[in-house]
Amino acid sequence: MRSQNWSNLETSVVNILVDPSRRSLKAKELAQILEISGKEYPAFKKVLTDMEQRGIVHQVRGHRYAVPKSVGMVRGVIEVAPKGHGFVRSKEGQAEVYVPRYRLGSAMSGDTVFVRIHGRPQGRNPEGAVVSVLKRGRNRIVGVYQKRRGAGSVTPVDSRLRLSVQITGGGRPSLREGQVVVVRILSYEEGGRAKLSGVIEEVLGDADDSAVQILAVAHTHGLAQVFADDVMEEARVAAKEGSSNPGDARVDRTSLLTFTIDPSDAKDHDDALSIERLDVDRVEVGIHIADVSHFVDIGSAVDTEAYARGTSVYLVDRTIPMLPTILANDVCSLKTGVPRFALSVFVTLDAEGQVHDHRYE
Repeated sequence: MRSQNWSNLETSVVNILVDPSRRSLKAKELAQILEISGKEYPAFKKVLTDMEQRGIVHQVRGHRYAVPKSVGMVRGVIEVAPKGHGFVRSKEGQAEVYVPRYRLGSAMSGDTVFVRIHGRPQGRNPEGAVVSVLKRGRNRIVGVYQKRRGAGSVTPVDSRLRLSVQITGGGRPSLREGQVVVVRILSYEEGGRAKLSGVIEEVLGDADDSAVQILAVAHTHGLAQVFADDVMEEARVAAKEGSSNPGDARVDRTSLLTFTIDPSDAKDHDDALSIERLDVDRVEVGIHIADVSHFVDIGSAVDTEAYARGTSVYLVDRTIPMLPTILANDVCSLKTGVPRFALSVFVTLDAEGQVHDHRYE
């Protein structure tokens, strides 16, 4: 094959396999069509294997390759309902595939899977079975530790995960039944059958402890509760340097009476309001947003971590912040009586709430 075509190799393979006259081909048949030389063939096989692992092609009987759709297969992420059955949603816009509990195999909610369509009941979703798991949605679960006949197991707190995890290595000496633990999964199958095994990474505490229950929620949803050292150091430097350098064109509005509307115990006051009367039927409302961008550069370690977290999470007894607290609760928090940098929009309204003008500072 000409070297300049290798960059389009995956597209070429798919284009060949979507041809209705071919449907499925062996690796050597594909290589012949694509003019892959004997010297190039091992590298070509690696490309096919990688495509299979990512779900672009599927290997059927006779070591033949096909695109999933042509052989009644759907690739997507499975979501398991509390009752145990699942639905697979494909990115290609196909109808969600219903998967009965007994056809899930070792798949858990959040896994990327291949399902084979077994039937299309009239007026209902197509029904199928999980053929393979392409990518695991998680490698850790939170559950309650139990011991039976000398063997330990953990039942997930999230009922959608279905399968208990057998504990290898005997657990920990101080571990008691009924405690909530974090388990790292080592194996999902044994002898082709669903059988999870893993090791205990962390003991959270007793299942009836409300603080432990909240911790379990955080761990179950993968909420990172600490920041990496490099993120913390970058935040400390940014807070110090950013506070001493307001930047160009910053307007001093410290004389303006502003209000934050938050619970009494809130620490991250990220927005505030002000209002001033201009004349008899006009007021100017100011909306002030903490200027986080002054302290966080695009692509920085703090920015990357904040993007991964997406938002701050407010639980019953704690907040898991999107930004390190030196930013979220201090220099980027509009505290009472302390100068802070903000981005503001001022809107002129009449007595009926109609907007007549606006400006930015």
